[in-house]
Amino acid sequence: MLRRKILAFTSAVAACAAFFCLPAAAADFTCPYFSLPLTGDWAQQRMQPGSVPPNTFATLFASRKAGEGVLITVIPSDKAPKEAAQIMANNYKQQGMRVLGNPVQIPGQNAYRFTYVSTNNKMHAIVFISGNGKHLANVSILGRHGTGGLALLKGLTSKEDKLFPKF
Repeated sequence: MLRRKILAFTSAVAACAAFFCLPAAAADFTCPYFSLPLTGDWAQQRMQPGSVPPNTFATLFASRKAGEGVLITVIPSDKAPKEAAQIMANNYKQQGMRVLGNPVQIPGQNAYRFTYVSTNNKMHAIVFISGNGKHLANVSILGRHGTGGLALLKGLTSKEDKLFPKF
């Protein structure tokens, strides 16, 4: 089940390759899992229909100025973040992505991160996997540097304890 949902994450990330072409809705964002102030030109993007499986929450934010996107996905799962991160990294490898090292734990947190580069070298991503025993969160920063996405995520406020890492 987790493998299928993680493959859905991958599909959602792939669908996000064209995120700069989609119309945006600009305003601070809030949902049942987190709130996020959208600063600068960061705006929520529409997800492609069918890219999000049932019982999954996913949203995409993009900044033309930063040339980056942030995809946040939450699924119900009691799977350990370490195991989920390794499964996800392996799935990316099987799809031909170049995963740069194994997932590493973020010091002092039950959260892991890894990076990957697409097969054509055009998409770079930093992936964060965390969870609280009820839900798993996948936060992917898509773009060359990731600095704009990390700056945006510093404003994220989780509505569930330990669901998201501290950025």
